[in-house]
Amino acid sequence: MMKLFAALAIFLFFGQVFFQDRLDVLSENMVIEDNTVVLPAAFLEVVALEYRPLLADLYFLQALNTFGKTLEKGGTSVVGENVSDWEWRLMFDQVKMSSALDPQFLDPYYFANAIITYYESLVPEITRYLEEGAKERFWDWELPFYVGFNYFFNLDEPGKASDWLMDASRRTNNRSSVLVTLASRLAYQGQKTENAIIFLRGMIAQAEDDSTRRIYSMRLKSLEGIYLVEKAVKAYRQKFGTDPDDLESLVGSGVLLSTPEDPYGGTYYLDEDKNAKTTSNFRPIH
Repeated sequence: MMKLFAALAIFLFFGQVFFQDRLDVLSENMVIEDNTVVLPAAFLEVVALEYRPLLADLYFLQALNTFGKTLEKGGTSVVGENVSDWEWRLMFDQVKMSSALDPQFLDPYYFANAIITYYESLVPEITRYLEEGAKERFWDWELPFYVGFNYFFNLDEPGKASDWLMDASRRTNNRSSVLVTLASRLAYQGQKTENAIIFLRGMIAQAEDDSTRRIYSMRLKSLEGIYLVEKAVKAYRQKFGTDPDDLESLVGSGVLLSTPEDPYGGTYYLDEDKNAKTTSNFRPIH
């Protein structure tokens, strides 16, 4: 009887994929929002039996397929430019389903952090999702590293970031690694941009494919532009004893040779407190 339930679960999955493909064909010539319903995780967890790893793989592949379809829409090479709100949510629901069926499966967590965090409103949920994954993969330092990065870079909570980096460090064999240094510095909530650059360089070094490496490299280049302007502001203060009015003042005084280019299409500027910012906010500008 239970094997019958498991077969039913697989049948429902492929039935869902089949009808989704039909809906995709129909949606090409009409405006349509979310046209997919992910089956309840609680139902599949009960009936899938020994097929749970298989269904986990299938749901993860479905998330990749959803993302692949967004890339086929055309436009620029900027990742996430053509992804609708409901498509971001659908991809996240699909990877969460994959993890519910196989909590120790690394790839869904990796995909969620590398790709779906481009949809800013999902970052808090993704971070909690990664926290649960870190509990399941208790030996793995990567997931607490990603959680720490999100708390620091996306959620502006350096204290929590420090705690998770310490956890990541405890899971590695190298106790004197850069993770310890970062965690200690974040505990003092200082040097945010420089720390973020170190974070990203570490993530690029750990990236498993060229696409993910390119995504992180864009973030790194944008942050390096911020850091360059920050250093120029400090140099201007030391040289003239006052704050610059704007970026043009930095360039005109020779402190900054030229305005850096934001890979996301934004423009660097100084806010009212003379902090370096970019109009892209590290997100693709359409």
